[in-house]
Amino acid sequence: EIESVREMILTTSVQSICNTLQALCARKDTSYLLQNIRLPVLILVGEDDIITPPIFAKYMYKKINDSTLHII
Repeated sequence: EIESVREMILTTSVQSICNTLQALCARKDTSYLLQNIRLPVLILVGEDDIITPPIFAKYMYKKINDSTLHII
């Protein structure tokens, strides 16, 4: 699986990577809106996820009322 992620990164154009990084830098924090979610939510995260670590999933779990958290 790590090899497929590596391949995906290596085949992504420089322009796409730059555009993605610019979008990430420009986005505003909307985590304060999590408490407004009014439907059941499943939060699924990998134990060793380095892009979105479990600590962020746990934060969402605490903020979303009807949520379930599974760490795999």
